[in-house]
Formats: sequence, structure tokens, C-alpha cells
Amino acid sequence: MTRKDAVVVGVIALALASQASAQQVGPLPDIHKGSITVHLTAVATGLGAPDYGISPPGDPNRLFVIEQKGTLRVIQGGLLLPVPALDISARVTPPLNPANANDERGFLGLAFHPGFNDPGSVGYRTLYTYNSEVIPVGTLPTYVAPNGAVQNYKNVVNEWKISAADPNVVDPASRREIISFGKTASNHNGGTITFGPDGYAYLALGDGGNANDVGASHIEPGGNAQNLSTPLGKMLRFDPINPLLNPGSPDPVSGNGQYRVPTTNPFHGAGQVPEIYDYGHRNPYRFAFDFTTGDLILADVGQNNIEEIDREVLGGNFGWAVKEGDFLFDRATGNIGARSPGAPAGLIDPISGPLGTLEYDHSDGISITGGFVYRGSAIPELYGKYVFGDLALRGTPTRADGRLFYADLTDGTIFEFHLPQFPLDSLPNGLTVHGFGQDGAGEIYAIVTNTPANGAGGIVYKFGPELPTPTLVELFRAVPTAQGVRIEWRLSDPSVFSSLDLERGASATGEWSRVAQPAQVEGGTRTVLDTEAGTGTAVWYRLNGVRRDGGSFVAGPISVLAQGGAAAFALMPLAPNPSPGGRSLVQFAIPTSTHVRLSLTDIQGRAVAVLSDGVREAGQYTAALEASDLRAGMYFVRLQANGVNLSRRLVVVK
Repeated sequence: MTRKDAVVVGVIALALASQASAQQVGPLPDIHKGSITVHLTAVATGLGAPDYGISPPGDPNRLFVIEQKGTLRVIQGGLLLPVPALDISARVTPPLNPANANDERGFLGLAFHPGFNDPGSVGYRTLYTYNSEVIPVGTLPTYVAPNGAVQNYKNVVNEWKISAADPNVVDPASRREIISFGKTASNHNGGTITFGPDGYAYLALGDGGNANDVGASHIEPGGNAQNLSTPLGKMLRFDPINPLLNPGSPDPVSGNGQYRVPTTNPFHGAGQVPEIYDYGHRNPYRFAFDFTTGDLILADVGQNNIEEIDREVLGGNFGWAVKEGDFLFDRATGNIGARSPGAPAGLIDPISGPLGTLEYDHSDGISITGGFVYRGSAIPELYGKYVFGDLALRGTPTRADGRLFYADLTDGTIFEFHLPQFPLDSLPNGLTVHGFGQDGAGEIYAIVTNTPANGAGGIVYKFGPELPTPTLVELFRAVPTAQGVRIEWRLSDPSVFSSLDLERGASATGEWSRVAQPAQVEGGTRTVLDTEAGTGTAVWYRLNGVRRDGGSFVAGPISVLAQGGAAAFALMPLAPNPSPGGRSLVQFAIPTSTHVRLSLTDIQGRAVAVLSDGVREAGQYTAALEASDLRAGMYFVRLQANGVNLSRRLVVVK
């Protein structure tokens, strides 16, 4: 039997929940779904591009969430308080353009002093913000932009005090400016400020913006990230407390008199910036300490090819722009060269382990969004894993389709979470991943949006364990068809209920309305065709009933993307991949009736099998690939239709 003969293919119409753009095969293995399934509960909606969340020390009941437009919100006891704790929108706009979803300026960082709740501490009721502001006429930032370049704005750390009268309000008159940095380009601002176990504040800055660490405000030779005379492209460490409040400290006072510089920082030589902790970063947007191990884990946003996760080291050089990830980088062209772990000597590569390196290419995302090491109790299998994401799979014309990942910091592997509550097991509605939050109990939140800062598409999702299937409902699913959404459910014992309604909502939290169409019943399965769900929109369904014993009952919600056929040619990620023994599901979609050829080729491009070769109507399909005699190695699934050529890498393991 030939290898081609051994392939058994069954193609069935599949109602997929959303479209996914097929990506070019990149230089690194694809990220696949892992073994961990989570449920996301929306604890706050209607926000304006939220990007970070953190709790005060020792406070498990409140999560303070930043909105990029300049407001600080409080989620207390799982509910969003209606009045912001702080509004600095007048400070951040300008320079932030709140109508531009791609603007990287605004309100970006928040940190509570370790002594925030200690009346005997100099940091009592003290917190710090990191944000963009205009430069007042006649003033200069603490660190001006290199080369005397035009300074269009500054990024600044400000100190504030919580109101003595209301613990959910920041005293707007308490602001004290600590340190600031002049910027020319609007991008690569970093974004995180936090305190380490040593009691110092840590702040990471991008390389100054533009591409290749090149431009008017970039130092040559080598660029800003490799030059110790500028804070750009660095992790900084300092003590932000007013020096008058800790006169016994051995750390010297800064030049502007507003903070102290640790004597243990590694660079105090002539012309060097003494606040530098380590260097060689491109845009270290998000980082966090694991307070169990003391590790400082940083996600550095790459340029055109590689996103990476680093473990910070005092005095370390993390390679940008000599390297992007563990690949050599050419500043003249912006391209990566050969993969070069460990070389040149003296550069620190991304975290690695026996099974891989914590980096990925742009077939899996375009901009890494750092998160936190999970130390909560709700999801035991996630304990000790690094939870993070990527802003989007698509970058143009509008960034969309963010992803949620977890990484094992020991073995060097990255996987994507299962999210069965959403269409295609992924975030719905084009949501982008702007940040993460961690509360005082160690639980983690995904902070997402699909609108600019002046919109209301922001959501804070709390991670939780997979919800158990209700024992009273054996089946509950929603499937989009060309005629509408088909909802099916089957009850284990219908006599348990005195009433049971199928309800539709525009979000996971409602508002809910009864679906009026009558159910068809066959073999105990009830079916409703909902023709009122708007095409191209995400719809949620739930079963809402009353049991005969008087108790209430809710099954769901489940969600689906209502659509009449495919919107574009698409070849979805293969699953499973790596494929044990050559078995995998191939999902694809076509927007028009056309000839479709779906084939499997080896790494030299030679056809191994043809999964489909003929005219198909517009729609969404699944091909079941079974090729048990394939040798272990790399293959490609290729879709050719109407002049479109899409491919996905398939790794076969034995």
C-alpha cells in the first residue's frame, strides 16, 4: 500500500464559530492548544482600552484597573465601582490620541508601595503611576531624548496618596513627579512599574521607538538599547520615596532630588545611567515578579519576527538590537538571520528548557503581552505557569484576534488555553489582549478590548476553572448555518422542570431575551433555528428554567458567531499538532463556490496525499486526516482555491 493510499479522508460541513487568517509558516514551531482549559468570567465591561490591573499589598478584595485614556477604576468584591479612583485624562490627552486604537501612549502603569497598608511605613497610602504627558514649556524631563532630538512628549512616574477619607479615591492634589523621560517617537514606551522583593521600584523603557533601534533619537553605534548613556531600552531600578523621608538610606539622592539610586545597581561609571538594572530590550511592555521564587519575568515585544520571554538578571544584556529572540538581527534591513543561541557571548537569550525556548514567531501573533506567574488556588494545574498573551493575530487594517497562552518556565514550552465557552475555542469579537491583572489572592485576569481608548469595548475577564457540564442537560450547543443559528439541547429528565426557556444575549452577561421560535423535538433532542441573530455578530445562548422543587436552573451561556457561510478563504490551525501517528483535523473555509484542492506535502513540497480536489460550495469544512504510515517529521497542509494559496505546518510524531 502506498502512503497516499493509507490516507482516509472524510469531509463534512462544519459550522465554525469564527474566521482565522492563515499565517505564513515562520521560523519557529507553531503554538498549539495545551491541556489546560479555563473559563473566563467578565467582571467588568464597557471600559476604555484597559491595560493593567493590580491589587494593593495584602488586599484580596480589590483590583485597581488602568484605562489607557487616563482613568483608574476599582473592582471591589467582583463589581466595578461607578466612580474612578483617579482621573488623569487631562494629563495624558494629549499626547494620547484616544481615537487611535494603535496609540501606545497614555496611562500605562500602576504600582502600590510595599508599605501601602502599613501606617508605620514611609510608603503608607502611597502609589505610583506611569503615563505619557506633554512637556510643560520651560521645563525638561529628567532624561532628555538622545542626540538633542525633538521631544514630542515625556513618559513620567508620578507619586500619589490615597485619600484619608475614602480608600477607593486617590487624592488628586497629592501628585509628586519622580522621574521622566523625553520621547520623540510615539511607540516603545514600555508600560510597567512594580516593586520587587527588595523594596525598590522597577521600570522598563522601550528603545525610543521607530524600527531597528534607529532614528533621530537613537545613539550610534549600536542603538539605544546597547548604550549605557541612555535609560531607553533598559530595566531601571530606583527608590521613589521622597529622600527627605528616609535620610538614613545609604543610597545616593538622584540629581533632581526626588528619588534615590541603589548603590547595588551595576552601572555607576562615567557617562552611565546609574538607574540601569539591566539592558538590551526593545519594548518591554509588561513584566512581573514571581514573589514565590523572586524571579522577574519580562515579555519583550519583537519587531517583524520574534516575540520573547526573558528572566531578568542584574547587569544582564538581553541582546536587542544585536539579536531578536535568539536569532541574529540585521539593523540595516530589519531582518533576522541565523538562529544563534549562546552567541555572541555575553548576551542573554530567552528562557529555555529541555523542550524548547520561550519565544515564538509572527505566525502566532504580532506583539507579546506579558502577564504573571500564576500563584492562585482556583486552577491547580496552572500553578507556577506563566500566563501571558499576544495582542493580535492580525495587524492590519485593524489589530484583532488576541490570544491567551501559558508557558512552563522550566521545560521551555508554550501552549494556548482552551476556551470552550467561545467560538473556535478563542477570544470572540476580535478582542485584543492589552494586559493582565493579578489580585491579592494570586488569581489572574485577562484585560482585553476591541475599541480604542475612547470606546467602550474593554473587558476584564477573571480566569477560573473549566465549568462542569450540568448533569440535568446532556447536550447544549449552538451551530451557525446559512439560515441562522441552530441551537440543540437534550435534557436527562424533562419532568424535572416546570419551565425552561432558551434565551439570547449580546454578551456573556446579558441582557437576555427569550427566543420565541418553537422547538422541534426528535429522539429527546430539542432544536431551535434562531433566524434573528445578526450575521457576523457574536451571540450568547443559555437555558433558563425553574425546577419543580422551586429551584432555579441555568445552563450556559454558550457563544457562537452568527454567519451565513464563510467571509474569506481561511485555513485554521491544525489540531492536534504535533500529530500522533499522522492524525489531525483540517478546518478550512471558502467564501464562494470554487474548485478546492487540499493536499498534504512533505518538506520538499512533494505531494503525500490529496484530501480534497473538486468544486465546493461556499462554506466551512473539516477534513479528517488519518495517515498512519507517515514517517515522523514535518509536513504541510496546503489549500489552493481561486488563486489563493494557504498553508499550515504539521508535525508528525510517533
